[in-house]
Amino acid sequence: VWIDLWTADADQPARFYSAVARYTVLPLEKEGLRNGVHLVSGNFVRAGVMEKKDPRVSSVWLPYLRVADAQAATDKARAAGGTVVREPVNLGQVIVAIIADPTGAPVGVAQLLGAEAQQ
Repeated sequence: VWIDLWTADADQPARFYSAVARYTVLPLEKEGLRNGVHLVSGNFVRAGVMEKKDPRVSSVWLPYLRVADAQAATDKARAAGGTVVREPVNLGQVIVAIIADPTGAPVGVAQLLGAEAQQ
């Protein structure tokens, strides 16, 4: 569905990707659970740059996979030998969770809500 860069400071990488790929940098509509910016081109959000809360975690690009049910996906991840890094959380138009496969590689799962789910 999309990809986010999770990093300690969203401003510096946002300036970098704006210069390299000519993205327009827009602040998130609602801050709170996550702080950061969107990278936009052609009037579409192409990626996000989000501020991570844990300084011990390295910066990482995190892809998000679209799922029909975020809670069911996290339950299936546990049953298949993975771990749940972040339980599902409702961000308004999407419910997201972060899981890790049995090798420890993280991936987000995204359950789109409302009009977004119809696309």
